[in-house]
Amino acid sequence: MRTLSDAGYQGLGVQTDGHVITPPHRRFKKDAPEWDEEMYERQRKAHASRRIRVEHGIEH
Repeated sequence: MRTLSDAGYQGLGVQTDGHVITPPHRRFKKDAPEWDEEMYERQRKAHASRRIRVEHGIEH
């Protein structure tokens, strides 16, 4: 079983051999290249759009 989780569980994703899926890590904290910033935002939004279904299910 795989679980989509938020950024607070990023270390757990490595410890569980990929069973916990977290948003991508930021590679650059300062002065990130524009291409990296765009890629990071696309990946983050894709993860959030899949995860929102889970959050709505929990809410109900």
